[in-house]
Amino acid sequence: MNISCLTKALDYVIAAPLPEGTPEITAIHYDSRNVSPGTLFVAMPGETVDGHRFIPEAIKRGAAVVIGELPHDDLTVPYIQVTDSRRALAIVSAIFYDHPADKLTLVGITGTNGKTTVAYILESIFAAAGHATGVMGTVSTRFAGQEVASAMTTPESRDIQDTLARMVEAGVTHAVMEVSSHALALDRVRSCAFDAAVFTNLTQDHLDYHGTMEIYWKSKTVLFERHRKENGAAVINMANEHGKKLAESLSGNVFTVGSGKSPLTSRNIQVEIDGIHGEFITPEGAFPFASKATGRHNLENILCAAGAALSVGTPMEAIVQGVKDFHVPGRLERLENDRGLHLFVDYAHTPDALENVLSTLRTLVPGRLICVFGCGGDRDRTKRPLMGGIGASYSDLAVITSDNPRSEAPEKIIDDIVPGIDGELSFRYEPERLSEGFPQKGYVVIPDRREAIGLAVASALPGDTVLVAGKGHETYQIIGSQRLDFDDRKEVLKAVESAR
Repeated sequence: MNISCLTKALDYVIAAPLPEGTPEITAIHYDSRNVSPGTLFVAMPGETVDGHRFIPEAIKRGAAVVIGELPHDDLTVPYIQVTDSRRALAIVSAIFYDHPADKLTLVGITGTNGKTTVAYILESIFAAAGHATGVMGTVSTRFAGQEVASAMTTPESRDIQDTLARMVEAGVTHAVMEVSSHALALDRVRSCAFDAAVFTNLTQDHLDYHGTMEIYWKSKTVLFERHRKENGAAVINMANEHGKKLAESLSGNVFTVGSGKSPLTSRNIQVEIDGIHGEFITPEGAFPFASKATGRHNLENILCAAGAALSVGTPMEAIVQGVKDFHVPGRLERLENDRGLHLFVDYAHTPDALENVLSTLRTLVPGRLICVFGCGGDRDRTKRPLMGGIGASYSDLAVITSDNPRSEAPEKIIDDIVPGIDGELSFRYEPERLSEGFPQKGYVVIPDRREAIGLAVASALPGDTVLVAGKGHETYQIIGSQRLDFDDRKEVLKAVESAR
């Protein structure tokens, strides 16, 4: 594609004169390591590294044209300076890949918790309706029998457009995308127009990046204010105050779920250890449904997914079938065993998510509740004591350990968690004492996550429940700069075998 076709929509500050027979662009990249001859290289400022530093490397590898924000007047290839190179990347990528979002029924999901579950439910619903479906999300990108693990919830704009184009080429008709607050703040979904935009909830998270809850909240609203197609639906969960606030602020096609006045609600709900049963209530009548997911929070997720599906014209029969069939790895995932234990792994890593899961289990399980959890390093420190207080208040034994410590010392992260626990529990067990059991409610600190899981399972008696929270589907642990193999599900099952 000729460079002039790509750059005509950009907001130039300074545009270097393009030579006669302007360059033909064969690829677009923002990572200099991927550049080959004929590439348009877009240099973007990053959180830790500025992409402008890699312009010489990109040119050495064959970049034909460079776009960036900082002035450069000594380059050997045409350089286009723009006000915002992230926005430029999104615009030129959409043009280069021929606007694939416009060729799909596209659903975007945002919110602190529930994005992944809603995406899996929608994927199952669309499959039940006979649609070829693609998904981009926290766990993986998957379509047409292909699945690749995700490095981040929402990729960079160039990668989004590339993936959507490959979905179109593979015959996908319906695509589902988890849209993070980072992606919205960094303009990654510019040039994506959504047929339905879903809001699940908003609770404390990512303040290390956004700074305040107000900024975090405003980043979420961007999906609904800027990125819906004309008459695209805003599907909003009314079971939380931010949902109500969002619904009141929007115009156009607002499709609420969960409140008495919403076009989609539920009744006769039974939440049990093996799932949720009840009825959808719609203007067309009542539709019985059942799901293997459990917990009131998952009822909200089910309503969000069903509302999004309804808003894009999906029949209720397919919605009911999809809700019945879906499964989400690492989201209150039950692990079978022969010791009479209730073993669960969940991704809960925010105060709200941990409270949702623990409060659900507390009301459903017959025996004692043991919870293993920690907090991620290099992330919002203010939520650490909150997580500690929640874990301690619902658990008979809270096992405090490492999550993904990253560059922080695990002991320092735990020191931030413990003050919240001490407000709820006063008795601290030493690890070696737990071999004798835990006759009273308390907590224990074990920085090594593998040891913590092993001790939690060994301490459980038949009828007890063990929840390992924080990492869910993840198959790694980040310690320092290393990404080490670690899967909570495998570790729990190993601990069961070791405790025989």
